[in-house]
Amino acid sequence: MTRTLFALTLVAALASSAVAQAPVAVDASPRGQVELTVFARGANNRNAAVGKIHIDYGQPSARGRAVAGNLIPMGQVWRLGANAATSFTTDIDLMIGAARVPKGEYTLYSIQTASGAQLIVNKQTKQWGTTYEQAQDLVRIPLKVETLHQPIETFAIWLSPAQQPAVAGDLRMAWGTVQYSVAWKAAQ
Repeated sequence: MTRTLFALTLVAALASSAVAQAPVAVDASPRGQVELTVFARGANNRNAAVGKIHIDYGQPSARGRAVAGNLIPMGQVWRLGANAATSFTTDIDLMIGAARVPKGEYTLYSIQTASGAQLIVNKQTKQWGTTYEQAQDLVRIPLKVETLHQPIETFAIWLSPAQQPAVAGDLRMAWGTVQYSVAWKAAQ
């Protein structure tokens, strides 16, 4: 009986020690998707659907870590999400800020510096998020930066229509206490 109790105590101690020394594993971030149908005023002043804007991105969470300057690095290109690169697909030509973005598939990145933030629309697609080639940039677009009163735990992207049906609106991204935004509209 004493030998059995000793063996059970030894097994419990070894199991407890193994658990305490095991590395902490973190699951991959979930994927978020946002899609918006874009309309245009057609014949007889009626609106007709002309295409869609679709964004697929990883949604990292802060989990108590600092976001600005840490998870979103200052002065370095950031993958605008987690894991696989953030894909941006549009069925129509768009104006994002003052930049024309032809219909097609792209990858979105951003860069935050002391003087502001920019959205990067890159022509390379279907790569891992940290695979970035500046030579593939289609355009860099200035972003409006705002401080949020309540922090957002999980990175999120929205396509907010300015009116219904959507012919223009805002692209918004937020994480931690910072929100980035830029206007978009169907190009003429």
